[in-house]
Amino acid sequence: MSDIFLSYASEDLPRVRGLIRALEQQGWSVWWDRIIPVGKTYDQVIEEALDAARCVVVVWSQASVASPWVRTEADEGRQRNILVPVMIDNDVRPPLAFRLLQTARLLDWSDTASHPEFARLVQAITALLGPPPQPAASAPVPVAPIRPPPPPPSVNDDSSRLVNSLGMTFVRIPASEFRMGSANGYSDEQTVHTVRISQPFYLNVHAVTQDQ
Repeated sequence: MSDIFLSYASEDLPRVRGLIRALEQQGWSVWWDRIIPVGKTYDQVIEEALDAARCVVVVWSQASVASPWVRTEADEGRQRNILVPVMIDNDVRPPLAFRLLQTARLLDWSDTASHPEFARLVQAITALLGPPPQPAASAPVPVAPIRPPPPPPSVNDDSSRLVNSLGMTFVRIPASEFRMGSANGYSDEQTVHTVRISQPFYLNVHAVTQDQ
C-alpha cells in the first residue's frame, strides 16, 4: 500500500518525476508507475492502487485536464476527501468540480530548491497522512573488543634484570662511557675513541630465536 496515489497525464511524466522524488524524500511512498502486470487490466491496477492509497495528488496541466482517466482518479480522491491538487502549467482551468479546492501552484518550482507552494503541498498531505515516517535508526555496528595491552615486563628484586611476557631475560646496562679501538689493531680498529652511553638500556642475555 502506498501513502500517495499520483494522478497525472503520461505526457507530463518527465516533469512529474521531480515531484515524485521530492515527495519520496519527505518519507512518503508514492504510487506512480503505471506498468500493468501480466494477467491484469489497466483499470483493475488503477482501482487497486487508488483504493489502497491514503492520499491522491492530482497534477493539473494542459494535458491532464483533458484526460478522462485523470479526471476519474481525481474525482475518486475528491469523493473520499483525500484529494490534494497541484498545478504545473499556466492558464489551466481544472474541471469545474475541482475549482473550489485550493491548489498548490508549482509553476516555477524545481525539485532541487525550496518553494512556498511546495511547502503548502507538504502541509496539505501531512494534514491527511500525518508527519512522514522517520527513517529507522540504523543498528549499531558491532565493534571488536579492544585487546588489552600485554603486561609490562616483570621486574625481579634485582632491578638490574627483568623478564618479559615471553620469558626473555634482560640485563640492565647502565649509562657509562668506554674507550673503543686499538692502536695496534687492524687499520679499521686503530682510531681509538670514546663511546658514551647517555641512557641506561636493557640487553637480552641470550640470543633471540625465531620463535621469540
